[in-house]
Amino acid sequence: MIEIYYYDGSLKKGSIDNTSKLRKYPIWIDITDITKEEADTIKKVFNLHPLTVEDLVNNHTRIKVEDFPQYVFCVFYRIKKEKKIEIKELDFVL
Repeated sequence: MIEIYYYDGSLKKGSIDNTSKLRKYPIWIDITDITKEEADTIKKVFNLHPLTVEDLVNNHTRIKVEDFPQYVFCVFYRIKKEKKIEIKELDFVL
């Protein structure tokens, strides 16, 4: 699921269809359980490296920070405690 928000003087919700037009604004894209198709779309719009896209789609990537010419890619983990303790992967493209 993809949720897109941008700021053009006020916070607004965008869509994946107009993401390339929204790049001129500060933008936040929240993706949960990314699919290969969603990753390919994000790759095209933001010119992501193929290895970044591969890491976004695959779970259990090692913790890392990679510096690319136009962005920084980070993989971290958080601990979630409900009935049992779970480790959840968090990926960031900044």
